[in-house]
Amino acid sequence: MIDNTEKVLDSRDIIARIEELIEIRDAVDEAQAAVDEAREELTTANVEAGELPEDNEQAADDVERAEKALDDAEDVLTAAKDEYEDIREELEMLEALAEEGEQYSEDWKYGATLIRENYFTDYCKELCEDIGDIPKDLPPYIVIDWDATAENLKIDYTTIDFRTETFYVR
Repeated sequence: MIDNTEKVLDSRDIIARIEELIEIRDAVDEAQAAVDEAREELTTANVEAGELPEDNEQAADDVERAEKALDDAEDVLTAAKDEYEDIREELEMLEALAEEGEQYSEDWKYGATLIRENYFTDYCKELCEDIGDIPKDLPPYIVIDWDATAENLKIDYTTIDFRTETFYVR
């Protein structure tokens, strides 16, 4: 599950989760189709059995197989629907997030980083250190205003809201 409490999100994780949730949705659709088909087969078997002599074992076997197929299909559908109900909202939110992210970030498909607003200053500090803008051996008496630095870097970022939290994406 993609969580808005994370400090940093990767668009590739969001894309993968959407694909996973779509597979679950498709499984629900397939399970519903199997239930519908099993019900139809059961109805057909019951009609055919009713038109045949009562001692016809083949008709009884057909009805029994159709009832079993219906029970199995309904079990699969129930399990899939239980899971789907839990993730339907997540899928809608992630699809909206991905749609918005694709508009703002050319790198969305390849790995855009979403930085939670309350972590942005720390992220900027780590970024500056990682890319070598700040020397590793900086004396401890030198103080950098990281809030001001983060404000300066925000010009390269766009904000996206996800579940009541704001994230910056480049």
